[in-house]
Amino acid sequence: MRLHDGFYFRTGLGFGWGQVDAEAGEFTASYEGTGVLIDLLLGGTLGNTIVLGGGFLYQDIAQPSGDASSEYYADSQQDPDTAIGISTFGPFVDFFFGPHSGGHVGTMVGLGTIGLEDGDEEPSSGWGFALFGGYDFWVSDQWSLGVNGRYMYVKGERKFELEGAAVDPPPLVDAAHTFGVLFSALYH
Repeated sequence: MRLHDGFYFRTGLGFGWGQVDAEAGEFTASYEGTGVLIDLLLGGTLGNTIVLGGGFLYQDIAQPSGDASSEYYADSQQDPDTAIGISTFGPFVDFFFGPHSGGHVGTMVGLGTIGLEDGDEEPSSGWGFALFGGYDFWVSDQWSLGVNGRYMYVKGERKFELEGAAVDPPPLVDAAHTFGVLFSALYH
């Protein structure tokens, strides 16, 4: 019988658009572009409609285009040939519209990273948030294939030290917005 119960495993692959804005004082930079999306979610079902679990969401901006307002943070400039990876890792909730329904909406909040590096070559890190939803079509008693939309927001921070400067510059605050569509496989 095709019923949402027990173990939940979702994986997805898709394509989308993303933008990253960085600022510190007078300095601003913005990068945008398209890239691949990946979802990996594991969890368990409560009452045939609510799934609780943990997961990993990722999107890259494959060839970012953009500009910066000054050379003050010259080391923070993004090479246009280097992808910017954006990810969130943490707990999620996925709500199905009925015990047999393929329609669902979910959210995740957790640790976030943006692939812009600080002076020590560490990525911008902070927190992330995502909303996702779509429809899964049953292909067997436990497996479904579907299409999902996803929005992800990640906010992180990077610090820099300037040699010979009396005071280090303020940290760069990065904010990423991504939108995309994924094709997913669900065991549930």
